[in-house]
Amino acid sequence: MKESIVSLKSEIECIREDSLHGATYLTLKAAEAFKRAVGSGADISSLREASVAIADARPMMASIFRFANDLLFFLDRSQEVEEIRSFCDSFIEGMEESAWQIRRLAAQKITQMDIETVMTHSYSSLVKDTLLDSASSKSRMRVICTESRPKNEGVKLAQTLCEAGADTTLVTDAASPFLCLKVDLLLIGADGIGEFGLVHKIGTYPLLLAARESGVPVVVLAGSRKFWPYELRGVKEPPKSPDEISDNGCFEVLNYYFDTTPLEYIDRIVTEDGIVTPGEALELCRKLSLHPLLCSE
Repeated sequence: MKESIVSLKSEIECIREDSLHGATYLTLKAAEAFKRAVGSGADISSLREASVAIADARPMMASIFRFANDLLFFLDRSQEVEEIRSFCDSFIEGMEESAWQIRRLAAQKITQMDIETVMTHSYSSLVKDTLLDSASSKSRMRVICTESRPKNEGVKLAQTLCEAGADTTLVTDAASPFLCLKVDLLLIGADGIGEFGLVHKIGTYPLLLAARESGVPVVVLAGSRKFWPYELRGVKEPPKSPDEISDNGCFEVLNYYFDTTPLEYIDRIVTEDGIVTPGEALELCRKLSLHPLLCSE
């Protein structure tokens, strides 16, 4: 086995086991890994195999799945080294450009709304940047962040926002549904959107249920590369290490990182191409083809 493929497989396993970083970071890491493998002489058959492996590594992160899916279709059309490397570069550039456009559109929408308090869950760089942009033009706006257990990435977000000068409050995950009564907007990132719903950090589902009950609008930020093909009817990922919650061997511990929320609990989704309804988001999913090698994923 070529050294390039051995290295690529090793990087895929690192992405599979990574519990610290979000979907965008890991997708960019995957694209760079494939680009290096291609430059080091990886053959097409191995690249196809690795594409299936990376899609399986983090199935609930849609942008990783989309990279694999889109790369497989590209390999069906072209096997030229420089063209494949260019595909990887274009995918990375597309994600970065879409993030900038979403941030701009979302900040504009929030600025136009009558909002004093916004709540968010987990850590999303898109949400962070949007909140900072919005807070700079809405001096009264307050941000409520959840802890986002078990890794507490919401604490990191609260610290970042506070240090940047935003009026920030941190609450426990369990308190967040109750506090929906006190907020004007729920602003959420996305690990993926598909026919089956919004996939995001565990705790998103009950929070959106509470928002619906309280009449709080829900806005989700999701670039087009975080949409799954409509044919894919579900994704799942096994629980993570139980030791992150408890090391007591007396009882079973289920440590899920993600949950899935029906799209009907979302009011609007901000993409780089505009602000869409859940129904329009489904139409975007229908336009995406699912590669045959990933149909069983």
